[in-house]
Amino acid sequence: MQISFQQQNTVSALPAYVGQTISPAKANRLYWLGRYAERVSAQLHFLRHYYDLCLDGGHEDALLEYCSKLSLSDCPQDRDLFLVQHLFGDQPGCLRHTLNCLNDNSIVLREQLATNTIAYVNLCVATLKHSEHNKDVNINKLQPISDYILAFWGSVLHFVVDQAPLDLLCIGRRLESIDVETRFGERYERLVAEWKMLERRLDRQIHLVSKEQRLILRDIFADPARFDQRRPEMLNALNSLINV
Repeated sequence: MQISFQQQNTVSALPAYVGQTISPAKANRLYWLGRYAERVSAQLHFLRHYYDLCLDGGHEDALLEYCSKLSLSDCPQDRDLFLVQHLFGDQPGCLRHTLNCLNDNSIVLREQLATNTIAYVNLCVATLKHSEHNKDVNINKLQPISDYILAFWGSVLHFVVDQAPLDLLCIGRRLESIDVETRFGERYERLVAEWKMLERRLDRQIHLVSKEQRLILRDIFADPARFDQRRPEMLNALNSLINV
């Protein structure tokens, strides 16, 4: 399934303002902040799983499989070299790149998020920098990043009280979750439950949603018998669903 991770385009496709208070540029950043926050969490989760398979499960090609599922082309066979590159590299798909994108968006959105929320992103960045400074590729020591991302979402739900910004953040989060879990073969029941949660948010921000792609996705999720063979089609539709 060679479908690359979608990356942020900071030039918004929206022709006008979202609601009365959010500019197209802010809408773009809110949506992508949600996506990058979820991407950090999901990547670390699956990286730990596949690294454990490599070490303890006798699955020597586990990291190559991990790269394949994320459509990452440069995947060194040496485990330590892979971790150095994947954790600390600046290329799209590397953890540091994703965290930097998350941080850049959060800084611009201080007014919407509150300083307390942004502090958790800062802690994620500091944790990774500490590991890089010490040349430490022990991924278990990056568990605090996963914890900070969970705390970040708790803070979002507490401090972001306006509906439109909260919807954009959660749309990005849920869409990214479906994207990553689809790549790693998550079961249909789990993904369709995520889709139903996403649809509730889409109904409130309908002006952002591609009607054509939504119909395609509804058709895919309504057909469990053909769901697995349509996963690549689903990823393409999913990443064309939101116009920001």
